[in-house]
Amino acid sequence: MRHLPVLRKRMARIDRTNVAFVQAVLARRGATVFLDTSKILTRVSYLLDIPEIDLRIVRLARDARGFAASAKRRGGSAVEAATVWRNDQAAIDRFLADRPGMPALLLRYEDLCEQPLEALRRLWEFCGVGSVEPSTIIHARNHHILGNSMRMGDTIEVRLDETWRSRLGQQDERLVLEVAGELNSRLGYATGMSRT
Repeated sequence: MRHLPVLRKRMARIDRTNVAFVQAVLARRGATVFLDTSKILTRVSYLLDIPEIDLRIVRLARDARGFAASAKRRGGSAVEAATVWRNDQAAIDRFLADRPGMPALLLRYEDLCEQPLEALRRLWEFCGVGSVEPSTIIHARNHHILGNSMRMGDTIEVRLDETWRSRLGQQDERLVLEVAGELNSRLGYATGMSRT
């Protein structure tokens, strides 16, 4: 889009807006690192083209079975969710493979919940910032997670959610692993059934 004359000026304006926004947030917070929680690879590729931004990728992953169980809880199909998960992870793999020098960190949801200090130390080191002692309880009034019902409570406790073990029946778990097991394994998750 940057090379099409009709869009070149618009893209330059969007780039300037992105840089100004990040700089304003960093200045307001007295920070050196801005964490953009975008989940769309297209946005990442646009940000890569902005020379003022030192972009690094934090790949937050979750066991495909947990992702599928979450979709099932909301009335979706576990198999369809596993397909979405697999396609998203494959797209991330392709994106990173096309950019071999791109700094990237795999951060697994389960590690973050079970060993938050160790996971956060890896993240801080990757971002080039000093470590701080994390809180295991977050006061919702000070932090806002848009779109997540947890934001309405008084406090949020960091804890591992493995309700997929009871929410997915054996058949759903088997089907999820058939669809997404290979990528699940590459991200460090067990590919065997959780129960026999």
